[in-house]
Amino acid sequence: MFAPQSSNQRVREAGQLLAELVDASGASKVEVWRRPHGDGSPEIELVQHLWGSGVGWYVQQRLALDGLQAQGLCAALGAIQPASAQPPTRPISVRTESEDNVIRLVFPTG
Repeated sequence: MFAPQSSNQRVREAGQLLAELVDASGASKVEVWRRPHGDGSPEIELVQHLWGSGVGWYVQQRLALDGLQAQGLCAALGAIQPASAQPPTRPISVRTESEDNVIRLVFPTG
């Protein structure tokens, strides 16, 4: 699940939270941060958190990407076409027949 941050984006002295990507189980999430690199250039940091009962969210791992790597990742992800959850279906034409107070729906066969 993608949870984009809006006007109330969390900003820390070390960077800006751009998004939280929570998995379907709710037990893992990835935060996407924009942070200044040591030389002042921006970098993207991906921070994976896991949920621990009694502990809460804790950092599992971090991955920092410089500007060139972040552009490459965006290009690679942009080339991926998301798979449709269900194959496209065509509309079914249903015929109705009525007799007195009874309406019968006739569905096509095959």
